[in-house]
Amino acid sequence: MPYRTPPVGFGLVLSVLAILVVTLAPFDFRHADRLPHALHYFEQVGTENLVEPILNILLFVPLGFFIARSLRRFPDAGVLLAGLLGAGLSLGVEVLQVALPDRHPSLRDVLMNGTGSLIGALAWARWYRTRYTAPGPPQRRRRLATILTVYATLALLSGLLGRRDPGWSLANWDTDYPLVLANEATGDRPWHGTMCDVVLVPYALDPPAAASLLASLAAPTRPSAFAMDQAARFPLTGPAPYADVQANLPPLAWHPFPPPPADGCLRFDGTAWLRSLEHPRRFTEAARSRSAFTLGIVATPAHLRQSGPARLVSLSINASLRNLTVGQDDNALVIRIRTPRAGDNGTRLTWRLPHFFDADTSVAFVVSYDTGRLTVYDHRRPDPRTAAITPEMSILSSLPMALGLGSIVVDLAEPMVPYWTAAYYLLVFGLTGLLLAPLWQMQEHRIRRRRLALLIAVLPLPLLGWLSFHPDALAFGPAYLLSVAGLLPGAGLALRHRTPHPTRT
Repeated sequence: MPYRTPPVGFGLVLSVLAILVVTLAPFDFRHADRLPHALHYFEQVGTENLVEPILNILLFVPLGFFIARSLRRFPDAGVLLAGLLGAGLSLGVEVLQVALPDRHPSLRDVLMNGTGSLIGALAWARWYRTRYTAPGPPQRRRRLATILTVYATLALLSGLLGRRDPGWSLANWDTDYPLVLANEATGDRPWHGTMCDVVLVPYALDPPAAASLLASLAAPTRPSAFAMDQAARFPLTGPAPYADVQANLPPLAWHPFPPPPADGCLRFDGTAWLRSLEHPRRFTEAARSRSAFTLGIVATPAHLRQSGPARLVSLSINASLRNLTVGQDDNALVIRIRTPRAGDNGTRLTWRLPHFFDADTSVAFVVSYDTGRLTVYDHRRPDPRTAAITPEMSILSSLPMALGLGSIVVDLAEPMVPYWTAAYYLLVFGLTGLLLAPLWQMQEHRIRRRRLALLIAVLPLPLLGWLSFHPDALAFGPAYLLSVAGLLPGAGLALRHRTPHPTRT
């Protein structure tokens, strides 16, 4: 009896219905007014639960299988088309989820669903060739298994490395460091100028809250809605000690001796500075648990000939051991943050914003940090400056930073993120193409150029799954082009000296 393949029409309809029921039930589209602005409601970073991405992949495997089955006359093109159609259906479903009150659309789900559809299509291709083609020699099967093992390993590692890197958390902050203003605790990094106000918040503020805080700093006489949970605010006027108006942190006092009294904001000339009477453990512990903080300052530098950097605010015990330093280096704002990857001194990664200070010019600014993402709000500029340690930058810089071979300076005015991204894709995918092309050649002696081109085009797709953990997941288009650009030279180099096939007689 000839072998009968499953009915493709029934399988396609059943798989699509299953997807629609699982993803859209109970079909209560009460927020249909959101659909014209669907992209605004997409979660660019999904949940940290690993079970959900696996289920998203498995849900679309039958769809990819039956799409490839319906295109069995074009097995290679059917695999690629199944992945694209699966991702397209997933995108439509995610858009509809915007109107559902209990659903949370995510770009990661689109990538995972497309990957599941691609896996189902590859399963069909394997099953089809097993049923209708003569099996190759055992060594060829082993070589093909090697190809798939290597590729699956690379895809898994890329997915894991693309997740939020704990190396940029605040897990190693020390709770026994004092809060110091206008100097280091040891008195060897003095800052000269006038300081009026300092605010510390043990979590990152969203843009509206940061703008509200900045407005209250820039115009302290206006009525303010400043009452943030666990925040501390030190108005620096009048005689010492300077208490936190919200009574969350210990007061600040002059060290080593108080200067003569003066009117208005406090003027620092390098001979005295402020230090907390007790360690601000409440702020340190809360910021460490969230791996985030916000700092607001109103300051006027006396001159621009200050380096070190000269400390405006420092949570440290000396110049070599710190949790946080915000300082001035000539006209630049310099920020150093202690993280597991940046080290106990925070010098392996320095955040820098040039042309920030002007002599005898007051500036109110807010610095907000959240696990590798730093934003600076300035009352003189309508738009904040922001930069983030991307997975590509984190992966490429991990080895030299761990060995102490160098440090990274992130320029907030002109972040180098695109260059790190390009270097990552060209290097990683170039090595992947160099490795996989000869393995594929050994598996298939009669390789055709169009099949190799199709293979190179399809290879990056599952690896792009890690972009779902990337804060800028909308950039997956350029990332895909860069990955293909990296695969092509690697594969071309591997196949350049290919031995010609013997001519058939």
